[in-house]
Amino acid sequence: MGRSYLIQIRQKTLYVCEIKFSKNAVPASVITDMQEKIARLSMPRHMSYRPVLIHAGAVADSIAEQEYFSAVIDFGELLSSGDGAA
Repeated sequence: MGRSYLIQIRQKTLYVCEIKFSKNAVPASVITDMQEKIARLSMPRHMSYRPVLIHAGAVADSIAEQEYFSAVIDFGELLSSGDGAA
């Protein structure tokens, strides 16, 4: 199961976010899927994009090795990092 989001935070940067929730490790094919989604986008010439993977569970080791994503965020770590804040 997954979702895709396009977020513009800076004026000229778009973050293309892929969110994956799965019992199985996220496969390296998520990179190809993301490349295809980005290729279908109609972006102005002055914009840049940064692919981001947000996941719950494990990811294939080859995802980090390929260094495609600007960020790989473990949703579980986001939730647990808020436990100690007060």
